[in-house]
Amino acid sequence: MIKRRLFTKSITVISALFTLSFFAGCEIADVQTTPSAETEVSVENAEELTVELVKAGEAYDLNDRCKVAETYDTYNCQVPAEKIASECLKDSYESMTLESHSVELNNGVITDNAVLTVQAGNVSGLTPQTIKLNAVFESTGDDDWKLVGSDWEEWNVDSRNVNGSNWYLESSDKTDNNWFAGEGSGEIYIHFKNNLRFIAVTKDENADGIEGVMGTKFNGTVTRVNGEDKEEVGFSSTGGRIDDDGNFEFLLTTENGEGYLKSNEFKNISQLEYDVAFSDNPEELLNLLTLDKLSTFSASSESLKDGEWVKETGSLNGNVSPELTWDEVDGATRYAILMMDPDAGVGPHVHWYVTVEGTHVDAGSFDGEEEGYVGPHPPRTHEYDVYVFALKDESSAKFIFDAAGEDIDERARRIDEKVDGESGNIISYAMVSGVYTYNVIY
Repeated sequence: MIKRRLFTKSITVISALFTLSFFAGCEIADVQTTPSAETEVSVENAEELTVELVKAGEAYDLNDRCKVAETYDTYNCQVPAEKIASECLKDSYESMTLESHSVELNNGVITDNAVLTVQAGNVSGLTPQTIKLNAVFESTGDDDWKLVGSDWEEWNVDSRNVNGSNWYLESSDKTDNNWFAGEGSGEIYIHFKNNLRFIAVTKDENADGIEGVMGTKFNGTVTRVNGEDKEEVGFSSTGGRIDDDGNFEFLLTTENGEGYLKSNEFKNISQLEYDVAFSDNPEELLNLLTLDKLSTFSASSESLKDGEWVKETGSLNGNVSPELTWDEVDGATRYAILMMDPDAGVGPHVHWYVTVEGTHVDAGSFDGEEEGYVGPHPPRTHEYDVYVFALKDESSAKFIFDAAGEDIDERARRIDEKVDGESGNIISYAMVSGVYTYNVIY
């Protein structure tokens, strides 16, 4: 832990030319600057200036994956932002932001403690994660710096895509966890139920790198398949481990023992792939309509601001259905609008279903279940996906609002059915997505 040094004197400089004498170890001896606004300069004493704030921070892009925030101030002696990026921005990270830093002189040594926010690795594609890091650099005395330590302060994992997920291992012989579904070899299928509500990460003081201990609570099933022989057993899980590259492992406990589902051993598979593995008629399942078989068009919404649905769209904040505009699709006579909450723990909820003509609906066009809209009201932040399906004819689909039900592919298959029962109604689709957090506004 770096001990903060308290400065004994503070000087305020307003639009005046001044000279800063650097502490030994900085390449440039003197710097002249003209502040454009009031700048707070902290000094050790009046005779010898050492570590000082030169300019308040300003946001800019360092490179295509690294940004510098407005809170990142400029000192007269500091580790270059490029050096921090080269030392801390791993290839597995999606992006990094330099949030702030504090330069200090302690016992003749200058240190720079940088606070970074990284959109860390997500090798499975299922666990987007944001980590707040502290990186400590030390001046070497030759206008150079070395990284002497790093640790994480906050770690948030988006667990929504892991909830209800399915996993496959080609052979139980390929894992050291041959406890999964009793004795014998074979393919291993694992299904997570839709009750994984959270993943909380805590520190492991014995960890070698940036990794943490996961806390969670969910259950599911493990099935070993060997030809016609299928053996299924239930499991529960309360945790595991994760690193900043996005590798994770869940500790699963069954009646046969316990072991880890490791993301670098198991392959994530779709619900359809999982169902096909256990179906008596897999060809029929493979021919079912899924969204990945459809072409797409564009849609947008003025009710979506910076990735969030405006508060008025919530059922307890006005129940104002969103504005939507989309491309016209050749061959379509009408369009079906479907809003779903995939984060509802027991199964996706429907909040909006109507069919309309034209390519636009105004905000507030639908109000209440009878008109086809019951807005969001989640207990915490949830994602809400709005789909627009281009239809050849009217659909026979009807949905129960705000109740657990089918996933989006199953809903799409119902919309794909015409009033006469014939399928093949959907031409293509569009989607806009955002989060909503319930907050009383009146």
